[in-house]
Amino acid sequence: MSCWSLVRCLDINAANRSLMHERAVRRHSTIDWTAKYGVISGWSVHLALSLGAQARFSAGTLGPPSLPIYGSYWFVLLCNYKKLHKGFHTLARWYNTKLLGLHLGPFPTVVACDYATVKEVFTRPQFNGKLDCFLSQERSMGKTLGLFFTDDKLWIEQRRFTLRHLRDFGFARRFSPQEDVVNREVLDMVAFLSGSTSIQDHDVFKDGCALMPHIFSPAMINCLWSILASDHFPPESHGKLREVGAAAYFFLKEVQPTGGALLLTPWLRHFAPRTFGYTALVKGTGAVTDFIKVAVKEHKQTYLEDDARDFIDEYLKELKKCDSSSTFSDDQLLMIGTDLTIATSAALPAIISFAIILLVHYPEIQIKAQKEIDDVVGRDRAPSLDDKSRQDPE
Repeated sequence: MSCWSLVRCLDINAANRSLMHERAVRRHSTIDWTAKYGVISGWSVHLALSLGAQARFSAGTLGPPSLPIYGSYWFVLLCNYKKLHKGFHTLARWYNTKLLGLHLGPFPTVVACDYATVKEVFTRPQFNGKLDCFLSQERSMGKTLGLFFTDDKLWIEQRRFTLRHLRDFGFARRFSPQEDVVNREVLDMVAFLSGSTSIQDHDVFKDGCALMPHIFSPAMINCLWSILASDHFPPESHGKLREVGAAAYFFLKEVQPTGGALLLTPWLRHFAPRTFGYTALVKGTGAVTDFIKVAVKEHKQTYLEDDARDFIDEYLKELKKCDSSSTFSDDQLLMIGTDLTIATSAALPAIISFAIILLVHYPEIQIKAQKEIDDVVGRDRAPSLDDKSRQDPE
């Protein structure tokens, strides 16, 4: 299993340089670049990385050389232009290393390339930092706000506040009102797919075919919205929620995890904004932020000091206590709502879609799962969290 994480780093352990270089040279003869990428491109990579191994070894870093403008990013693109994680994987195999050292433009970078190393990176607080850059500022009113791209004091305070008050309204714990919301959304989804409702939306469901992941966005947003804004969108409004989910998915799909050429050369947005992800960054995030603005505006008009209905009310209450030096602000509230909605309306539906795809490809697992549901729940009622204790632990 491959897992990837990018972290800033200044150097690699000097004691292992000689050994890693020796392994890279041995690995040099084992990869058939010609068969994978064609004669011309294959031998171009072969030659460049052979020279790069020597150049980077003498500089104390194992990885491809740094070229003008984009640094080592040229070689990542050459290995796999569309799927960068596979490009990193190819380079790591070439150098036979778990830590790939390279420059993404001017930024010295290390890519952790196996499960154990990634796990170690995620558990060490030194690697919690995030890059304050053009991309993080452009999506949030010229400042780095929200939860996705922040760190240090702002991230610590805002994350702690967000988790505490989301839990108050049912997030990540047993909470009957929230469980009722989830059950209602499941039943609405079943009714929609079975055709037992008058609501029809041929954009996402027609002739027994469902468009994933967009068909799941309304249910996911409603589950979040009961906590965030104490509100619910009926099935008649699900088209609007799917538009929000599509904008969020557009952002996640088109903006590269590394920032790509847009991060390294922001002026490209003036010439090909869609090609380099600028359109997805601005319009994708912007559509979700506009959705949050409506809810915040309604809450400000109906706010009562002694009656906190949901997370937005709790945040407005905290805002009234804070001075100008605080990390709490109106814009930060908008970006917290934006980040939570993007993750809920796009990332979760994508995960569910992958699960369904896997069940389709492995029907024996699908049969086993259906049998367990029939044994534990039956077919006369909807499942609940109480059924979890009756499941087979294996």
